[in-house]
Amino acid sequence: MGQNNNADGVSSIAGGFGSKAIGDYSIGLGYRAIANVQSSFAIGVDVFAGASNSFAIGNYVEVNASKSFVIGRGYDNTHRLINETPSSMMIGFMSTAPTLFISSSDGTLTNLNRTGKVGIGNITAPEAKLHIKADEDENAKIFLQSYVWDNKSIASIFIGTLGHGVSASAVDGLTFNSEKNYLFGAGDVGFGLDLEELPAARLHIKAATAEVASVFIEPAVWDDGTTTGGGLEGTKGALTLSTYGAYLLLGNQLHGIGAKKNAGLIFNTESYYVFNDGYLKIGKDARIGSVLACTDGVGTATWVDATVIGRWLPSGVSDIYYNQGKVGVGTDLPEEMLHVAGTILTEGFKMPQHGIEQGYVLTCDINGKGYWVPNQNQWKEGIGDDIYREFGYVGIGINVPTERLHVSGNIQVDNDIKGHRTSYQPLKILANSSDIDGAAITLAGISDNTGSIKLYARGTAGRIEFHNQNRQIMSIRADDNVYLGDPNNPSDLFVNGEINADLIKVTAPTWYDNVFAPNYQPISLYELELYIKTNSHLPDIPTEQQVKDNGVNVGELNALLLKKIEELTLYVIDLKKENDAIKSDLNKLKNK
Repeated sequence: MGQNNNADGVSSIAGGFGSKAIGDYSIGLGYRAIANVQSSFAIGVDVFAGASNSFAIGNYVEVNASKSFVIGRGYDNTHRLINETPSSMMIGFMSTAPTLFISSSDGTLTNLNRTGKVGIGNITAPEAKLHIKADEDENAKIFLQSYVWDNKSIASIFIGTLGHGVSASAVDGLTFNSEKNYLFGAGDVGFGLDLEELPAARLHIKAATAEVASVFIEPAVWDDGTTTGGGLEGTKGALTLSTYGAYLLLGNQLHGIGAKKNAGLIFNTESYYVFNDGYLKIGKDARIGSVLACTDGVGTATWVDATVIGRWLPSGVSDIYYNQGKVGVGTDLPEEMLHVAGTILTEGFKMPQHGIEQGYVLTCDINGKGYWVPNQNQWKEGIGDDIYREFGYVGIGINVPTERLHVSGNIQVDNDIKGHRTSYQPLKILANSSDIDGAAITLAGISDNTGSIKLYARGTAGRIEFHNQNRQIMSIRADDNVYLGDPNNPSDLFVNGEINADLIKVTAPTWYDNVFAPNYQPISLYELELYIKTNSHLPDIPTEQQVKDNGVNVGELNALLLKKIEELTLYVIDLKKENDAIKSDLNKLKNK
């Protein structure tokens, strides 16, 4: 079609002026559009497609990588837009660099939902799903513009989910949204700083001129929490937070300052309150010699005259205190009737309790309260049973047991032996210990990463398994099959590896003696040649990819190979007949 065009390839098309379709099944259309290799397409003016399955569309564009596209216009014929990246698309205009680039995905035959990456700007290897690169002497920008920018307009960027992102509105300005936390990496954060000023701490807040520097921490509800059970407790070593107060935590959640409507300001620390080079002043009506005393059940303290309240009475310099009927030795805050902060030395001790006997031992509950109990760790011998107990161990036939149950002799079990272990153990013997596995014997190493042998008896689910680390390498199952390798393979015998054998007998469901039947006609040699060029393999024979993905049926493949040999024999016989006919014709010509 047109003038001065050449379509040299098989089933190729050239049209326009000076266009060439050199490769088989190629197309060159336009002005000097050259499709140089098989299955290439060049459409436009001065375009060149130099790789298989490639497309060059536009003006002054060129593609030199297989399965790729280039669309647009270069600057001129010596400054062309060229795509040399396989399985990609490049779009650009009036430039040698692309404006838009789409890369190949990393998908496989078993994972076809993968997608590629998009680059905007002069970038042919985008490093993210969307990679934008500015030109030289240009700032990188992304502009989200509403159709009309008024009080109802909002422009948003969402990250990860619709709950994370940044929004801008004409009313509120810039808003950051997060479903969880706002994390700032290794840098510092500044509020109110000048553009050229850097924050001097992790959080730097600077007030404006004639403004008081302040931080306002506001709870969702500011009340005393009496209607909903909210509250604030500040005790040594614990700060209980609620939704009805405001908190400033320092260091960790055990140090800080809290505020509550009905409690005022609360300071909390897990160690000490230290006031360096200063004083702590509480109240206005204290007198010399006054002491702080709690005046109610919620911790309210006030100054009182020590001689009037008569609550703390130190005894000389012996560090013994009396406080509301309790005596403290070494502590001025006794918690029991007698509280000793230190070691006690006594030459006698008596703690009355009804029903005690000789040999009882002293123990305590979780709160430290002591009482007498029978000695469960002493030796007890049954009458003629020879059974002993020591420190939680039981011995039968031995008075020094070294395990929880230590039997010196044989064991007869009339029923099952059941195990209940929470971690992997060297040996497990289970006899109907659950309704899942039934009877089983497991032999294994000291962790779940070593080999093991497992025997299961569960009717049709019974099996013997051999494991290497955490992989099953062989199993013999109740379905009369032996599995080597993948236990989920449906074959009667599956071997994930090499097999060496002196003799393998394979049966095939189909044989091809019908090839030699009088009415059998193989395809012509011309059709066979065209099929091979198109598919790169013989008819009926699986492709390389099919063999990689699914393997081959040895019996079926041998039958197909025999069929090809028989067809080849027919071709040879036909060629022999043609050769004999040619010889006969030549002899007739010679005898004339």
